[in-house]
Amino acid sequence: LPFNAPHSASSLPEDNGGKRPGVQAPEEDIAKYRDIVKDEKLARYYAAVTCMDRSIGEVFKALEEGGEAENTIVLFFSDNGGSGNGGNEPLKGAKATMWEGGLRVPFVMKWPGHLPAGGVSDEFLTSLEIVPTLLAATGTAAPEGVVLDGFDLVPVLKGEKKSPRTTMFWQRRSDKAARLGNWKWVDSAKGSGLFDLSSDLGETHDLSKEKPEILEQVKARFAEWLTEMNDAEPRGPFRDY
Repeated sequence: LPFNAPHSASSLPEDNGGKRPGVQAPEEDIAKYRDIVKDEKLARYYAAVTCMDRSIGEVFKALEEGGEAENTIVLFFSDNGGSGNGGNEPLKGAKATMWEGGLRVPFVMKWPGHLPAGGVSDEFLTSLEIVPTLLAATGTAAPEGVVLDGFDLVPVLKGEKKSPRTTMFWQRRSDKAARLGNWKWVDSAKGSGLFDLSSDLGETHDLSKEKPEILEQVKARFAEWLTEMNDAEPRGPFRDY
C-alpha cells in the first residue's frame, strides 16, 4: 500500500501565485499542530503523518474484521530518509543524500505467531531482504534464473542468528556510498569521507587520512560491486542502482 503521505503531490492545482499547496491534510488535523510547531509547513507535515497513521489503523481494523489479522504479514518502512521536515537527528543529512539521514530508515514488521511483539533489532538489514523474506514466508520459489541479493530476515528478527549482511553499496548519479561492516564511505557532491558508524552514527569525524588502508578496502569493494552490476544484464531502464 504505497502512501503518498506525507509527501507533497505535483498533481495538485497551483494557486494564483503559481505555487502548489505542498503537503495536504484536512484542516482539522492541521489545526491540531499550528499552535505547537508555529510553522505552517511543519504543521501540514505532522497532520499528514497523523492522517496516514489513521489510515493504517483502518487497514488493521479491516484485517481484524475479515479474520485475517493473524494470517497477515505487515511491513512498514520508508523509501528513503526524511526530507528534514520531521528531523533526522542524530543522523546527518536527509533525503537524496548518501548520508545516513538519507539512507537509513525505520522498519517495522508484524507477523503474529512468528515474530515476538515489541522486539527491537539493530542488525545490519536492508530492503533487499524483503523479497526473499516474503518468498520464504509463503513457501514460494524465486523465479528461475533470478539472483536475489538479500535473504530471509525473520530468523534475524527472532534473534536466532546474526545478520549475514556485511556490505551495501549505493550510487545515485555521481553520488556514491559503500558500507563494509561498520565502515561507511561517502563520495558525493554534498560531502565525502570515511566514517565508523559503530562510534560515529552522525558521520562527523572523517577518518580517511587516519585509516587510508580501510578507505582503499571499502573503495575496492565498491568497484567490485560496480563491475558486477554492469555485467548483470538485463536490469531494466534505470542505471542508478
